Amino acid sequence: MSIISSTFLLLLLQLSVQHNVRAWSLWGDSGKGTIRQLSESDLDNDIPKSGLSLVMFYAPGCPYCRSFKPFFDNAVEKLAMHDPPMRFGMIDGIQYPNAILRHQIPYYPTVKLFIDSQEHQLPLTEMDVADPKCAAKVVNWVNRFIHKDHVMESVGDFEKFAENNPLLAIGLFNDERDGEFFKHCTRHFDDVFFAIAYGQVAEDIVDHLYNRR
Repeated sequence: MSIISSTFLLLLLQLSVQHNVRAWSLWGDSGKGTIRQLSESDLDNDIPKSGLSLVMFYAPGCPYCRSFKPFFDNAVEKLAMHDPPMRFGMIDGIQYPNAILRHQIPYYPTVKLFIDSQEHQLPLTEMDVADPKCAAKVVNWVNRFIHKDHVMESVGDFEKFAENNPLLAIGLFNDERDGEFFKHCTRHFDDVFFAIAYGQVAEDIVDHLYNRR
């Protein structure tokens, strides 16, 4: 099956949300190998040199931190597709109280995006754990600062992107020029995951979805 020759094919996929339940003792391990448990020196010396970093400040005994963690994991999994890559970390505010004071952390959990020497704090409105689209809101908030699009390079990228997402929109195009309108539209939605693919990869994803029917 070849890709449709019109400007683009847009797929809206409604998926059920299933969050993996991890033991609280594995707080520092996302199971994906992408989230680093930070020390105070890591935060002060390493993060500012890394270009782009997303850090969650938490307290081990905080119930809301526990509820938000799966959404943070889900968001990190999607943001890890960026090129150049971002770095991700968590820091225990109880163990490192000076870091909490220095970075003016008002509550737990707090998520901050570090872009070179600048800090941006994720608003509370994007952290509602009662909303199944919470992870999508985190991803889209980050993307507004770094102006990045999720470009899928394989069917495997599509499967990874689709995992655990309540609602996502996929743009499949012949080339990048055809996708400009789609990329512009994505800036107006905060609660939907967006991804894009071009050329042969787009064709492969179409075939994959057709064969899954």
